[in-house]
Amino acid sequence: MWTGIRFFLCAYLAVGTQAQTTYGRTNVSRRGKLSRTGGSSYDAFFIETTSSSCVAPAEEIINPTECDEAGEVLDLVLGYRGDWNLGGHCAKWPVLNMQTWYYHYASGQVGADPICKFPAYVLAHEKYCEPGEKGPQCPEHYSLITTKAECDDAGSTLGFSLGYLGEMNYGGSCAKWHGGYGLENWYYYYASNQCGAFPICKLEQYILSSGDCPRGYEAITVGTVCDIAGAALGLSPGFLTHYGFGGNCAKYELGGQSNVYYHHGSNQPGATSICIAVTANPPEVPTPSPTSISGDTCQQLTTGTVSNDWTTICKNIPSDAGHIQITMGDVIDFFRPVTGADFCDMLTSSNRHEWSNDLSTWHIPDYFSAHVGGSATNWPLNNVVGDDRRYLSFWGDGRGGVGGCCHNSYSDASFPGRPYTMYWCVPGANHTPPEELPSSTGDITATGDPHLKNVFGERFDLMMPGRHVLINIPRGEPAENAYLHVEADASRLGGTCADLYFQELNITGSLADEKKAGGYHYHARGDNETPEWLHFGKIDLRVVHGRTEQNIEYLNFYVKHLKRAGFAVGGLLGEDEHSQVEMPPEECIQHVTL
Repeated sequence: MWTGIRFFLCAYLAVGTQAQTTYGRTNVSRRGKLSRTGGSSYDAFFIETTSSSCVAPAEEIINPTECDEAGEVLDLVLGYRGDWNLGGHCAKWPVLNMQTWYYHYASGQVGADPICKFPAYVLAHEKYCEPGEKGPQCPEHYSLITTKAECDDAGSTLGFSLGYLGEMNYGGSCAKWHGGYGLENWYYYYASNQCGAFPICKLEQYILSSGDCPRGYEAITVGTVCDIAGAALGLSPGFLTHYGFGGNCAKYELGGQSNVYYHHGSNQPGATSICIAVTANPPEVPTPSPTSISGDTCQQLTTGTVSNDWTTICKNIPSDAGHIQITMGDVIDFFRPVTGADFCDMLTSSNRHEWSNDLSTWHIPDYFSAHVGGSATNWPLNNVVGDDRRYLSFWGDGRGGVGGCCHNSYSDASFPGRPYTMYWCVPGANHTPPEELPSSTGDITATGDPHLKNVFGERFDLMMPGRHVLINIPRGEPAENAYLHVEADASRLGGTCADLYFQELNITGSLADEKKAGGYHYHARGDNETPEWLHFGKIDLRVVHGRTEQNIEYLNFYVKHLKRAGFAVGGLLGEDEHSQVEMPPEECIQHVTL
């Protein structure tokens, strides 16, 4: 892993600021570069390449401070003598062949492209008073304002003041209106249907686009931002929202679902891209808890700025410590040894730790065998809501390397050599360990002859031969309409009432077809198996061959994260009744009695 990460680091430095995304940019307004009276207004910026001037409702940027804001958001840098008045307004101008330079006043120069903004608020056309006339129309990607708070923000941003009896419900929505008193700088909460009123429209921060995102908008590439955008547009998470269909955040009505979105689905047939305004006020993405050192008794153990000798350091952890805490940038992770291990075992290995982000729920992650601590690639991203990291924190590479890996925030790129601080902590009474946790090799299984464990944690033995549905998502759907359908054939081998073993297993459904046409089919006497996990969104499946001492060949089946399917799960490993299959045939009961 370290070699690959070093290569990515070099590539990232080579492209410089061009590699930034909207969600990682500095929120310029918070730094005081541009003062606004309202707290929710935002302008969307773009580079106009089809015209020598900004086309309404877009506007030229005439304020140098706002030009700096736009330049930073668009990943540009101020050009040589960028504040000279070269004619016109804010513009991108590749003078001296510098393709990323912008200037405060250069839109009139040959080869310059104006930098424009879609303002946060604009006025719609005046409301006509004649019956039957078409009413006010907001420009494309703008909508009427229906809340008082946003109307106040819009009025203040546009330089208006609340009119006489401004809260009176005259009809309609937020509008600029003289109120019959001749004062043209008044606004009202409910007056857009009055003669002479101009409805005030707001720029939509999230839009749906059937093609590429339009000017002033860009694709959403971060899952947590996609969740925010989906909720704002009135959409619900789709089945296995994180599944990598391809592309970016999109409305994608898979399998007959309606009004749902996926983090990665924009390149699918029939999908509609979800776009975000290119603004200096990106959405507030919640930081996964906890955000500070816990209130337990904690003491610093070491830092990750040197090469650490864990066999010596671990002996400094007291016997009453309950866990360690690693603070790496803004990221906080908690670790404790798995059952049967101690802190020395944990700190010197890659697979002897449990992880938590809240000291309440503990998980055994998929491990990464090459380093100490951490997790397998994309484990946090695929398993922890609000955590877009590729890895949990490693406290070393196991070979004496300096620093840890891999993230200073919950959504940044992964790099080795990160500094960190490690603490040991004595937990309070409210941090008692929970009940036994599922193993990282699969908390839902169908193994052996065959022993089953379903989503409720119920364990039972399959005693009835024949074909059985192990998983069907959504529950109750016919197999041909299912997203994921797993069916196995159990046969008695060695006699009439001998043990049952899985001899065939088929994984089908639309999610399986996405990966392999026709799905996956396994036979006990075949050489096909999946010793590595197959990923169907948040659900992981694995099929492994087994052999008894009597040389009976069979199939084992493992499942992870079935509870996170997003739908009711049918089948024996899901929520279906299993009492009938636990009963052996009558002839076998009689055989045992005799």
